[in-house]
Amino acid sequence: MRAPIPLNEQERLAALQRRGILDTAPESAYDEITQLAATICDTPVAVISFIDSNRQWLKSKVGIEVQETSREVAFCAHTIVQSDVFVVADALLDSRFSDNPLVLESPKIRFYAGAPLLTGDGYALGTLCVMDHMPRQLSPEQREALRVLSSQVSSQLELRLARTQLNLAENSAASAAAALRASEEFTARLVACSRDCIKVLDLEGRLQFMNQGGMEELEICDLGPVLNKPWVDFWGSFDREAAQKALETARQGSVGRFTGFFATRITGKPRWWDVIVSPIRNASGQPERILGSRASCSGT
Repeated sequence: MRAPIPLNEQERLAALQRRGILDTAPESAYDEITQLAATICDTPVAVISFIDSNRQWLKSKVGIEVQETSREVAFCAHTIVQSDVFVVADALLDSRFSDNPLVLESPKIRFYAGAPLLTGDGYALGTLCVMDHMPRQLSPEQREALRVLSSQVSSQLELRLARTQLNLAENSAASAAAALRASEEFTARLVACSRDCIKVLDLEGRLQFMNQGGMEELEICDLGPVLNKPWVDFWGSFDREAAQKALETARQGSVGRFTGFFATRITGKPRWWDVIVSPIRNASGQPERILGSRASCSGT
């Protein structure tokens, strides 16, 4: 069964074209997220795909060789009309997919779970998805991890768009400066409005910035006393080693991740946090700072 066409299809396709992602070479920033999704969800296949007008194109993939498929058979074409993670527990038992060639033939998909890749304007450009050759389900923690990782892909796309806009303006110093300010202001607004806890560390792991949403989540009223303090020291002894390992991974240019316990400052409410630690690269592609994003997984 062919997926419904989004109501904002023309605007969605225009947003996809503006990011210039289609038919580009593999990039480690995307491949690391795909590998992490496969590892967390314990699936043999993981994909970052984009839905063009008539095709599905794969930017990054683990456990699958195909580079693109027709949109008509793409599971991800169904995901982009969803607002949350879309799961097909057993494709052979689902009338929408039971006669799909991707199910009956290679790669013989039986299980699928995908999270839409949303722009700030709400356009679903594609998906981060995981697949298996046997029926199954995701745990609540795996679903949440897929959501968090999809937001990381979306952030990469927004950064790509900002770089593209800056490149177009590079022949005019005044235009380039204006575009840079607009990009920085947009990023600042995006970070400030996020309800996730977002932090920027220097390469030594000292806290340089925390967004307002993070301060509210952690019940921190004054950031001054914790600025320039080692981030790993915020964690209890049980999680400190995992935090240090994730930080070292980011310093080396990859993405680190762990789940740790951290009580809020005022009420002492105990919470588990899903933490992703990523490098912020300079113009030469080298890590110059560290981005830490943290979402609350559970509380008691």
